[in-house]
Amino acid sequence: MNLLLQLLANGLVNAAMFAVLAVGFGLVYRSGRVFHVAYGGAFVLAAFLFHSLVTVAGFGLWSSGAVTIALGALAGWAMEAGFYGPFFRRRTTPGAVMVASLGLGIVIENGLALIYGDEARTIPSPGLAESVALGPVRWSMIQLAQLLVCGVLLTILAGASRTRLFRVVRAMGENAELLQVHGWRLARYRATVFALSGGLVAVPACLVMVDVGLDVHMGMGYLLLAAVAVLAGGVMRMSGWMLGGLLLAMLQSIVVWRFSARWMDLVAFGLLVVILLSRREGLLGIRKRAEEI
Repeated sequence: MNLLLQLLANGLVNAAMFAVLAVGFGLVYRSGRVFHVAYGGAFVLAAFLFHSLVTVAGFGLWSSGAVTIALGALAGWAMEAGFYGPFFRRRTTPGAVMVASLGLGIVIENGLALIYGDEARTIPSPGLAESVALGPVRWSMIQLAQLLVCGVLLTILAGASRTRLFRVVRAMGENAELLQVHGWRLARYRATVFALSGGLVAVPACLVMVDVGLDVHMGMGYLLLAAVAVLAGGVMRMSGWMLGGLLLAMLQSIVVWRFSARWMDLVAFGLLVVILLSRREGLLGIRKRAEEI
C-alpha cells in the first residue's frame, strides 16, 4: 500500500506537469486547429537552452528558468511569424500544415543533435535530490518544486481563462473568418498564442531537465502526452486539458504499480481510444447538434 501511495504522489507531480504541457499544446490546437507537431521540438529546445544557461553561462537555476521561459516565448512567436503565419495567410489545409510542422520539429531536433550530441544531458543539483517525508510518502525537493511551480501556473491560467485573450482564442477556433470580417487582427492574437505556448512548454522542460535529464530525441514523447491529454479531456475547454493530464498521469502510476513502466505508452493511447470511442468530444467536450458539425 505504501508503494501505491508513493506512486500516486509521483503521479500527482507528473499530472501538474502534463497539465501545463497540455495547456500549451491546446491553446494552439484550439485557436488555429493546427496539430502543432513542432511542440515537441520546442520542448527539447527549451530544455537544452536551460541546460546551457546553467552549465555554460553559470546562471542560477531560477534565473535560468526565467530566461528560458522568455526565450521559449520568443521562439514560439518566431514560429508563428516565420513558419505558421504564411500557411495561415495562404489558408493551407490542416493536414499539410501538420506535415510541415513535423518537418520543423525534425529540423529543431537534428540541429540540437549537431550542437549537443545524442547523449542525455543532466544538471547536477545535489540539494534538490534531498527528500522529506510526509506520512508514508517521500517527496524530493525537485518534486515539491515541480508541484509548486506547475500548481501556481495552472491556478493563474484557470483564472485567466475568462480574459479577453482566451475568449478570442475560443472564438478563433469556432469561426476565425467571422472575426476577421468584424475587423479583429487575428495574426496578432495567433502570435500571442504561440508565444504563450512557447513560454508554457519551457516550464516542464526546465523541471524535467533538472530532475531526470533529457536527450534531444525525447520531444516527441512529451508532445504525445500533451496531445492525448487535450484530446481525451476535450478540445473545447482548458479544464478538460488539465483533467486529461491528471487522468493520464494517475493511470500511468497505477500501471507502474500493477504491471511495468514499459506499458505507460500503451496506457496513454488506450485511454485516448476508449474515451473517444465512448465520447468523441472528450471528457469535458461540448456536444454539438448535427447541423453545427
